[in-house]
Amino acid sequence: MVRYAGNPSAAADLVEPNQVHRDVYINQDVYKLEMQHVFANTWVFVGHESQTSAKGDYFATQIGDQPVIQVRHKADDIHVLYNRCPHKGTKIV
Repeated sequence: MVRYAGNPSAAADLVEPNQVHRDVYINQDVYKLEMQHVFANTWVFVGHESQTSAKGDYFATQIGDQPVIQVRHKADDIHVLYNRCPHKGTKIV
């Protein structure tokens, strides 16, 4: 089994101009590298404002490994929060 963590040339070989290796979709090492280098270091689209159109509207979704909630706070204000209680670690919704 190829290890991709700490092996940039192996990771680079996963994508070629006309094909993508299946490990991109199923390998846990590749998944962990994506979570660390892509999702943790960039803005990620959560949802559209129409999904929480009225004050108090919310929906729960997942970004990578993190459960989040998009909430309409005020008429012109939307917040995205981690979907977990900071004290007990359980999901809120």
